[in-house]
Amino acid sequence: MSYPINDDGVALLKESEKFVGFAYPDPMSPLARALQADRIWQAVLRGAPIPARYSHLDGRPWTIGYGFIEGVRPGDTMTQAQADNLLARKLVPYCQAVLQACTIKPNENQFAALVVCAWNIGIRGISTSSIIKAHNRGDFAAAARAFCLWNKSRGAVVPGLVTRRAREAASGV
Repeated sequence: MSYPINDDGVALLKESEKFVGFAYPDPMSPLARALQADRIWQAVLRGAPIPARYSHLDGRPWTIGYGFIEGVRPGDTMTQAQADNLLARKLVPYCQAVLQACTIKPNENQFAALVVCAWNIGIRGISTSSIIKAHNRGDFAAAARAFCLWNKSRGAVVPGLVTRRAREAASGV
């Protein structure tokens, strides 16, 4: 499989996203929050069915594979081979956006870290981020620190994002 970022970047993205072969609700959605509160979230992530009593709660955006959300609906499935092929294709616009946003060409590791971050925060997010602004000033230490500012979802700090951003920052230096 050929990816548009280096192997370390692909490994980081896959480690952060953790392949899941079936659609699951966004971890910060009302549905996931209720499943977490009732301590059945981990079972659902392992493939247990979502009990009918939660059917009134919204799980959007539904996610599958390595964090794919576009067009995903409850009940969708995907093999790891399908996810790998889709990831290789879907990374291309993220790579293009990062290159376009950078006035200073990133080295291979910086590039991979920026693309992995963009995969999670979006093309618009990375393009206007404090990470890119610091990178473009040539202040790579500040760029690395700025990754850690992107640790929230729906306004709340998410421990998994804190860990993810620290790994992204460390991989880019």
